[in-house]
Amino acid sequence: MSDPVSADDSGARPHESVVASMATLDLNQFSYEMSIYLAAPPPKVFGAFVNEIDRWWTYRLRDRTRCTIEPWVGGRWLQEWDNGGALFGTFTVFDPPRLLCISGPLAMSRAAQNLLQFQFDPADTGTNVVVSHQAFGDFDADTADIYRNGWDELIGSSLRDYLHRM
Repeated sequence: MSDPVSADDSGARPHESVVASMATLDLNQFSYEMSIYLAAPPPKVFGAFVNEIDRWWTYRLRDRTRCTIEPWVGGRWLQEWDNGGALFGTFTVFDPPRLLCISGPLAMSRAAQNLLQFQFDPADTGTNVVVSHQAFGDFDADTADIYRNGWDELIGSSLRDYLHRM
């Protein structure tokens, strides 16, 4: 009777050949916080962010993409298209109209984990949206700058313009 975990002709056990073929990851990390003022009260900003994201979100991964938020703890934030989609993350905190916390890949195509927090703080007659972003994983050194610029564009321009048109 043969032993299912015995060495093959090369002398390696089956699990050893799997481990030997795994690629090495180039692990990086970053953390930053930024604040963007919007001239609308927190309930209006939070509502537009969560319930109307597909109307103002300008970064699309594919043509004819729908951006969707499932508004509850454990709900997903994703983009979907005709034959697929990408997960941004899962809501770990959903506290209207004050706080959203998300954990997930943020549609990164390599192994990465992101912790993202959007805090909606009252400020004068508007809202300071405080974005805190931490990430670790296999991504390029300029990824933090790309995301920081992306949030500034998406919240500071796209969401701001959408709120102004409402």
